[in-house]
Amino acid sequence: RGRVSALSFHPGAQSTSIYLASGDSLGRVVVWDVSTGRPVACLAPKDYLGTVGSSSTPAAVMSLSYVTASYLLAILLQGSTLVLYDVKRRQPVYVKQLGEEYTLMRTNRADARQVILANERTGVFTNLTIRSLRSEKQITFKRFQIGDGSLQLYDVRWAGGKRFEAIVLVLLERELIVFDVRYGTSLWSGGVRGDLSGLRRVVSLDWGVGRGGGGDCGAEGGSTQGMPTRVVVRHVGGEVSVWRLRGNADYRLAGSWSTKDVG
Repeated sequence: RGRVSALSFHPGAQSTSIYLASGDSLGRVVVWDVSTGRPVACLAPKDYLGTVGSSSTPAAVMSLSYVTASYLLAILLQGSTLVLYDVKRRQPVYVKQLGEEYTLMRTNRADARQVILANERTGVFTNLTIRSLRSEKQITFKRFQIGDGSLQLYDVRWAGGKRFEAIVLVLLERELIVFDVRYGTSLWSGGVRGDLSGLRRVVSLDWGVGRGGGGDCGAEGGSTQGMPTRVVVRHVGGEVSVWRLRGNADYRLAGSWSTKDVG
């Protein structure tokens, strides 16, 4: 049996049924009804890859994310294969060998046609735009490189919605970057204090009250308003830091604490 390697909640989790997609190291994907604990779809690699998925060494699922519409599930496989699978119709609608390794994937909840693919080892991330499934020309890729390829990227999160729907937060080991994927430029970057260990994962994004927000949207959330007023980040050494918005797109390190000190 394979080990679970990827998880993604259905974006309509506030409805009566809550669905969770899971992928494993053997390339299998299961969509679960969380309320009953039972699977509603079980996919082997051959189900979403066809004859391409008949390899004797199946590729692990690196990341999963629902995109464009609630029934379309993006599957990112080890070896850089991207699959868009129609869960409702039980068939793949798009399969592409990307030619470059990616390890994680994030959908913009403010505009689910926008997806970020990232390589955590090289600092490369790509903005995937799915304008339509009628033609491959309507599915485009825009690649970005942080540094010279030697910088390790630990997380990428979409920052907001509407006015800020093209903004992502990029987490390097010792730097938080606000990046505009529409224009391909960094809007702000801030370093970590010397007494703190390296950054690892965004724990939550909080849009707060009174700044046009809707509270904590979680690690893969997306506000329908502006930039998050607070970003909470986990560090490799066990610390947690809080970054607060002080302008349109710049943050300051407001505080930190060690989880070891929490009883």
